[in-house]
Amino acid sequence: MNRKIFGRITASVLVVAHLLLVSCSDDPARSDPPQQPTLPPAASMTVDLSTFNSSVPKTTAQPGLNFINAAARVAIINATVVIVLSVPAAVFAAAASQTPTLGSDGKYHWQYTTTANGISFTANLAGSVDLSAQESVWEMRISSTAVSLNNFLWYEGRAKLNGSSGFWDFYDTAQPNTKAGVLHLDWTYASTTDATLSFEVVKAGAPEEGDTLDYIVAGTNIKIILVDVSATETTEISWDRVTTAGYLIAPDHNSGAKACWDSTRADVACQ
Repeated sequence: MNRKIFGRITASVLVVAHLLLVSCSDDPARSDPPQQPTLPPAASMTVDLSTFNSSVPKTTAQPGLNFINAAARVAIINATVVIVLSVPAAVFAAAASQTPTLGSDGKYHWQYTTTANGISFTANLAGSVDLSAQESVWEMRISSTAVSLNNFLWYEGRAKLNGSSGFWDFYDTAQPNTKAGVLHLDWTYASTTDATLSFEVVKAGAPEEGDTLDYIVAGTNIKIILVDVSATETTEISWDRVTTAGYLIAPDHNSGAKACWDSTRADVACQ
């Protein structure tokens, strides 16, 4: 072969190889080895309603009707959202004490067994990094003989790499053979005193389908805004988690006007 032609072919091959290497290394969605994602904050799934826990009274005085009415509404929220979320949140929080391993699928896996609400779960939390979106990607699968689940996709979501925001989608354990959504959760987290969780019930056919709940933390203040879409009603409850003073705005209480209580939980005029 002519030496000049051979040299041109060799040069062309080297140029193509270089371009391939550059294109792979510049691919924003890839890293080699895969980057290990940082776990989203446990606060992305947890809310604090302890102010309304009747077993820990703030005062010996009899609470006023405003606080009692607010506490009754929080109890319903606690039963329909918080308690339901408490088990997946507890299983997720247990991942923080585990060391992940890189799987053949290119994802990092936190695999462990933990107990929540008296039920033993074998958890497999898979996480990866989408560099192009600057997000971590998550899937939690669980198995449990107690509730007849085997490698069930319990929830999945995404989070910004700096842990500032993200979302979770939760699936129905009562329908393990389908990917039936029950709850969508958007969250932001700057600190323990600056965070929001926004829930939407997405379970098809449920009486609460479409209802939303915003949980907002600003300093020592906590606010809940509940929207009942079927009744076209909005309820707002706000309180200070240190003093426990707060207020309620609800269509069926105090003629819809703002109703307040003080640090002793007694009814007071709103300022």
